[in-house]
Amino acid sequence: TQTGKTLKVRGPNLGKVTARKETIKSAVLLFFEIDCGLLVSLPPSSYSISSDENWDSFCKRYNLKDQHSLFGSKFIEDISEKLRKEAGIDFTELKDNLTDHLTNRLEEAMEMVEFVQSGLRKPIDSKEEALKHIQWNQSGKAFKFAFSENEFEKFNPKFTLKNFEQWKAQINVLEDCPDKLNLFKAFSSIEESFESIETQINQEAGQLDAAIQMETDRLRGK
Repeated sequence: TQTGKTLKVRGPNLGKVTARKETIKSAVLLFFEIDCGLLVSLPPSSYSISSDENWDSFCKRYNLKDQHSLFGSKFIEDISEKLRKEAGIDFTELKDNLTDHLTNRLEEAMEMVEFVQSGLRKPIDSKEEALKHIQWNQSGKAFKFAFSENEFEKFNPKFTLKNFEQWKAQINVLEDCPDKLNLFKAFSSIEESFESIETQINQEAGQLDAAIQMETDRLRGK
């Protein structure tokens, strides 16, 4: 790192992979809606109720005469629709949430690339080269070749800035998805395609940030 250079510190969670709330939330709601649909399309061929519990509140909530009315086709449709309204998510809202989520992650990844570009001891002229440097380091080749200029030049990175432009274009197409299932499939495909480079970028930025803090502490006599 460049001693004495002021760089933005991104906190102790830099470089750590965590569960994505929007991904989990959207998947859960989508599968819930699928279950509601299956409740109607795959009704039980037979059933029995042997519970001695009081069903009054349940029957009142779903407008049932009694628990034995539970599996009538009309009541199943009513229950399915009520469950969807209570726990479902608006299609437009889901599109906006997933689009913003992916867009923000790509923007944050680029910020991390710029952080790496500005913080290395050896000057890097472009984000493209910084992205290559990240993949070179995270592949382990930097340790094997001790940053041989010749080997670095021959290194062919899997991801370039062109990939990021392609992912942005794919995110824009989410608006055209006709339903929630196709929307989530498209979302998952985009997310899966850039997660590996996102992880490498976060790890490289985290390692650089830790090195900067260590050097800062050394200069302060800590």
